[in-house]
This record gives sequence, structure tokens and C-alpha cells, in this order.
Amino acid sequence: METRLIFFLLLLLSLSQYALAQSPAKDIEQQQFIWLRYSNRLTINERWLLYSEVETRWFAFANRLHQWVLPRVQLHYQIGPGADVALGNTLFLQALPQTADEAVDRIRPEIRPHQELNLSQSLGKLKISHRYKIEERFFQRTSVDQPDFNFRFRYRLQVQVPLTNPEKHIPVSVRVFDEVMFNAGKNIVYNVFDQNRIFADCQVKLSPHWTVEVGYMNWFQQRPSGTEFFNRHIARFTLAHAISLKEH
Repeated sequence: METRLIFFLLLLLSLSQYALAQSPAKDIEQQQFIWLRYSNRLTINERWLLYSEVETRWFAFANRLHQWVLPRVQLHYQIGPGADVALGNTLFLQALPQTADEAVDRIRPEIRPHQELNLSQSLGKLKISHRYKIEERFFQRTSVDQPDFNFRFRYRLQVQVPLTNPEKHIPVSVRVFDEVMFNAGKNIVYNVFDQNRIFADCQVKLSPHWTVEVGYMNWFQQRPSGTEFFNRHIARFTLAHAISLKEH
């Protein structure tokens, strides 16, 4: 029953994105990207965990930068079985304009503190997790992008299932998630809905410390005008590194 509920929620989030795509928008721009990411998970002890990542995002068919994440850092505290809270910050660089056929005119920096709550549970082989996240987004003001601050609220529902027996074979798993985001603040007029991300990947654990992840993301985003949208198709490659101080 709980498993069916999880998949129903994933389907509902996906259908909401489809409905937005079918709305009478004046312009839906299709874009393709490649994201390359390195993530580090440093386990300090049974309660504390430090997570960090860097990521570069490029247009797939043009030698053109789109975004940098340099870096994202967050400190997690385990408050109980299957529950943790985290505080973090991100330095985010946006290349403008956001089109592949135009040269980069300027780089707009963003400082993005955030707070999150993570809940997880196991249902048989399935691992179900929920992430509730609040971001405070501080932008550099430009002549084009006048707003310099807004809040963003994010909810992610994720399901992960193993494909192999880790005691006999290299651990391989599949992960699927759907994440919806909403904007808030005095500068938000037409795009209270920010975006929805549907993602699926395959994770191969090469050793206790290294995992390779290859996935696809569909990122559907409403622009500030309220009538223009990005529909983004993304191939994401991640090298994940896990270190535990408890081993030393």
C-alpha cells in the first residue's frame, strides 16, 4: 500500500509538470545540457556529516558555459533513525544570456544559503526519501535581472532500488526522483511556480569510496514573465567520493 502511494505521488508530480507544459504558454524553449559533477561525502561520526560538491553545466551542442556550482557545502546532523537536518551554502554562477547561440555577456553570481530536512525509510528493497528545502537566494543586480533576492521552497520525493546483490556482485542501483520548486518574495509576480525536475540515474559502486552515476533529467522551468518556459534535457555524470573519519 505504501509503495503504491509513493509511485502515485511521483506520477502526480509528473502529471502536474505535463499540465504546465500544455498550458497556453507563448514560448517553450527546448535546451540540451551536459552536467559534470564531483561530490564528496565526509562522515565525521555517527551524528555529523559534511557534504560538498562542484559542478559544471554546459550546453550540449555548443562550446558554451551555462552554470557553475562552486561549491555547494552543507553540514548534516542526524536527529534520529532516518532523519537529519542540514545547513549549507552555495556559490552559484550563471552565464547570461541563457541561450546557446549567443556569446556569454556576463556572469551573474548568486549566494544561496539553505536549510533542509531529510527523511528516509525502507520498504523491502526500496529506499524512499523526502527532502524539504528552503533557499535564500541573493543575486547580483543587473540591468536585465532586477530582482536581487527571493526565497525558494523545494520538495523532492526519491525512490532508490538495488539491481544487484552487493554481497555477490558490484553494487548497482537505480534512483528516480521528482522535485518541485516554488518562489516567494516581493519580487516574484508571475512565476510563483519555479520549476519541476524529473530525474533517473544508474549508480555503480566501484569501491567503498567511489561511485559513478549516470543519469537523465528533465528540467521544466517557468521564467519571470510567466508566459515563457524552459524545457531542458540534461545528461548528468557524477563521480561520488565517500570518506569516513570513523575508519581512522
